Amino acid sequence: MWGMGRGAAASQPLLSTYEAAAFLRRSARTLQGWRRDGVGPRFIRASGAGRGSVLYDPADLLAWVASHKVDPEVAL
Repeated sequence: MWGMGRGAAASQPLLSTYEAAAFLRRSARTLQGWRRDGVGPRFIRASGAGRGSVLYDPADLLAWVASHKVDPEVAL
């Protein structure tokens, strides 16, 4: 479902906080905290600067996951 070839992410719909949380196997509250702390994946504030809808691009979620991979030999 989430396998991405080059350019495939453009055809994927944007995800709500709850959908993104399910994809990352975290809670929506965790994603909210990450947004507050500036440590989670990139997101889109759909309603401007206020407290509007937050959406996630699946490509950004995949990039964020990839950026957190740890090589076991380096981690030691």
